[in-house]
Amino acid sequence: MDAKRLIGISGLFLLCIGMFLPAAHIPILGRVSFLRHATTSSIILSLCVFISFLIILKGVYKWLWFTAFGCAATMLTTIHITSSKIKELQAVNELECGTVELVISALASKFQWDIGIVIMSLGVILLFTAASLGSKKGFVR
Repeated sequence: MDAKRLIGISGLFLLCIGMFLPAAHIPILGRVSFLRHATTSSIILSLCVFISFLIILKGVYKWLWFTAFGCAATMLTTIHITSSKIKELQAVNELECGTVELVISALASKFQWDIGIVIMSLGVILLFTAASLGSKKGFVR
């Protein structure tokens, strides 16, 4: 097995493991992973991982750029949307709201990203590395 294939499969392995690991810790809800909740982002990530696996098996690494960008864009979009929702929850005005809103604001301030995001990011980096090693001239051949 050549280095490109080994790096690509390692990246896919890390992406798969990261999707099952907790991506965030939310008070009351606990730890949340990408695959625990069937959202659009988990479906897109799963499809990108499956297509990347087929591309690596076929040995056509120039197409790996697209799936790696798809994984990275999906992860970044999910992080951005989640962060903006958490900031909205934290920005509750204490004078104009009731007890429920204050509790939600307090819980949102305890939100934390978890190890799943880090592992998935390493997997995406390895996919980009395999794509760059596989296509000799970079993104465009």
